[in-house]
Amino acid sequence: MANEKTVVWYRPGKPVKAVRVELTLANMQKLVGGKIQIVPLEPKGNSPEYTLICNEDGKNKYHNDALFPLLNNNGNIVDVIFGPCFIAGKLMTDEDGEETFIDLLREDYLRIVRRFGKGAVKNEKKETAETEAADLRQLTACRNMLARLRARKNGKCSLSDG
Repeated sequence: MANEKTVVWYRPGKPVKAVRVELTLANMQKLVGGKIQIVPLEPKGNSPEYTLICNEDGKNKYHNDALFPLLNNNGNIVDVIFGPCFIAGKLMTDEDGEETFIDLLREDYLRIVRRFGKGAVKNEKKETAETEAADLRQLTACRNMLARLRARKNGKCSLSDG
């Protein structure tokens, strides 16, 4: 297919996976398990811009399946992603007004996995201390945000509460 792009696919309980797919609305909805929400991601350091495509109703539909927090460039949590999602290249508009995603390269895949983690991976070889520390920080942030979201849902506190 002429319009296939490589994306980095995250699913609860499964390892992250690079897949090539034609990014039609129907295919994107299959990857995220429902209606899509497109979120441009802030570039971090010298990384290019990427685009997160997640389930529009992920927090309600997959409330026990937090994947990773979204952090701004200051390291503050701005959201937590729940349920299946994928990260594609930057969304661009061509000269004909058609929107398309920039294709990801192997280097992009590695940057994305370093930034957002690998998902649940079993029986994997020992990782670097840097990657393990990043995954632990992301897991801790997800758990903290999930606790705040549950408390907020129960009317006990706001998201800004520590």
